[in-house]
Amino acid sequence: MLSQENEVDFYAAMILLSKRSLGLEPYKVQIMAALSCSNGHVIDMKTGEGKTLVAAMSAVALVKKGYVVNVATANKYLADRDYFTMKPLYDACGVDVARLSGDSEGLKSAPVYYAHLTEEGCLSWLSDHLASEASSISHPQLLESAMTKTALIVDEIDHSLIDSSSVNYSIVSNLEIGNFYQQIAEMCKSVGKRSEFTQFDKNGDQEFTEEFYKSAEKILIEAGLVSNSADLYGDAYELMIHFRAAYMAFHILEESKDYVVKSGRIHRVDKKSGRLIEGGFLGTVAAYLSDKHCLEIPCSNLEVVSCALQHYVKSFDLLSGMSGTAILNALELKHSYGVSTLEIPRHQPTQRIDHGHILFPSDASLKHNVTQFLEKASRDQRPTLVVCANEAQAKIIADKLTQQSIRATLLTPSNVEEEAEILSHAGKLGSMIVTTRMCGRGTDIVCEDKARGLLIVVIGMGLTQNDDQQVIGRTGRQGAKGDSYFCISLDDEQFQSRSGATLANSLLANLVQEDMEHITPHISSATTRLIEKLQKQALSAMRERRKRVSIYNNPIDSQLKLLMKKRENILFTADPKAMLHQMAPAKVDSYQKLIDHYAFVFGGSEVLSYFIRKGMAEGLTKAWNRHHMSLMNIKMDTASNAQAASNINNFKKSCFEAFSQFAKTVNIDIFDYTLSYLNKEATKRMAQNTYLPSGIG
Repeated sequence: MLSQENEVDFYAAMILLSKRSLGLEPYKVQIMAALSCSNGHVIDMKTGEGKTLVAAMSAVALVKKGYVVNVATANKYLADRDYFTMKPLYDACGVDVARLSGDSEGLKSAPVYYAHLTEEGCLSWLSDHLASEASSISHPQLLESAMTKTALIVDEIDHSLIDSSSVNYSIVSNLEIGNFYQQIAEMCKSVGKRSEFTQFDKNGDQEFTEEFYKSAEKILIEAGLVSNSADLYGDAYELMIHFRAAYMAFHILEESKDYVVKSGRIHRVDKKSGRLIEGGFLGTVAAYLSDKHCLEIPCSNLEVVSCALQHYVKSFDLLSGMSGTAILNALELKHSYGVSTLEIPRHQPTQRIDHGHILFPSDASLKHNVTQFLEKASRDQRPTLVVCANEAQAKIIADKLTQQSIRATLLTPSNVEEEAEILSHAGKLGSMIVTTRMCGRGTDIVCEDKARGLLIVVIGMGLTQNDDQQVIGRTGRQGAKGDSYFCISLDDEQFQSRSGATLANSLLANLVQEDMEHITPHISSATTRLIEKLQKQALSAMRERRKRVSIYNNPIDSQLKLLMKKRENILFTADPKAMLHQMAPAKVDSYQKLIDHYAFVFGGSEVLSYFIRKGMAEGLTKAWNRHHMSLMNIKMDTASNAQAASNINNFKKSCFEAFSQFAKTVNIDIFDYTLSYLNKEATKRMAQNTYLPSGIG
């Protein structure tokens, strides 16, 4: 067992094993980082300093302390890369390691597993709350009965735990689509896009105006769907929700910018990470987007269980992680998760030159200047990474380069399957990769041009300063040289918000430059300071949104713990029949003979126990689904009521009352469902036989 007394010997052995298995000898700063990480700290370690190796050494150290460790990454590409890259080290240390994905059989015994934090970690754990068989539990180590210490090491921890915590994560089931979809779709198509229907709020997001709602009321009344406008905010409120969703799909959301059509399905583009999120839109919006592109309209989604990311993370006994920008979020990490952040010094000082933000008067001017600048870089054979705001912009830049006979490789969410192959050549002389912010985190590029380093040209500003720091971190790694440029224009949508428009009118117009070859450093620096001011405003709004999500999820998350405890008792009970009797003691006598009969039909008590256990688990899921819908309705009612929203105690009280009602009826509901389930399975069993067992008549 690893302890403070033998840590020196342990890390001496790790240095040797890493060199033998990976050909990498850990630096002193990496050993410092691994020590901190394995003791439950977040480390701020600049990009290119070797965080992947640090995570692996920390995981081995925690296993030696008796932990089961989840190494969580920001996306599946990084999970695959880190797992395969570090597996030789784990093998050398005698530690089993697995990948948590769709097929996770190896996970049952592995003390270390790699996973994408949200899709493969949080969502699979959330599915455990609906499991009907013990063998389908993806996180057995987190069960109350496991008696196992658990640890979560999160790579890119500020992105994963801060940025990703502003939304709920949900398991959904499908509902059939209503008949009025096509009718509302045709209405929105005929209305067309109108500028007076939307405006930008202070955070740069589009919102519907009063003019939109007045027009929507008139259109729906004239169509005969409602008799008066009051109905749209009462019993027929779903019609307004659908009209909003349809207008958004046909006239606001843009293909390749907000979403991508891939393999016949709609995928939302995450603006921060640049990656695709399958099923990332509400069911109504997804249906109208499918209609827009003549795709099969998917079923509508019914949320059956959900949680905030914090609830999953706090299920682990120890939390640690790393990021190149963690220090910028140190206070929020401490407040939300109770972890301290330590800044690790660089192994070598950076030689990267950051040229700041270059502001162009228009989008056309920006594209013209950037294309000329990249044409020169191509002639000079300098490895270049061009990071665009979205896929549509990336395609335009790539097309312009192609017109100038410049060979550019396009890497976007649409061809993410080729990511590893494309990036393996990104540092070669003459390489020109045009991509999106999907390359902003965890992307390692080995540059052949040691004299000049990798050139990065970023088009557009990040939502926060963290995003921009992560992007330029792709160059100048481990003391190497490199250059970074940010190119923006007054046409950028960030300047269309109320606060952004004020800045543009008063200050930014005086900071315009039109020649990337001859920029004025003090003007670029002044532009950068103003951009950072906008980003701080956006960060403040995001923090407020995350705070609100946390407040409204705490009462619901606490109920998930009770749900999982009851499910665990059902799945692992030694006597399912006795537990079923305890669910409804008053009903046992009248159903005892029937239950004994089922034992005969199934061929013995062992098979009967299996079906009773599965029936009770499914019955619990059905009861929870109904309760969860009540919780969601309470949440929506509270959020839409300004007075109630200001008083979280009202929301907590309503949640408690709903759970009290659920607790009163859940056992009876489980009992009734289980008997119905047993009857259905017994009927199937008898239908498969050529004779009826005696006693049935």
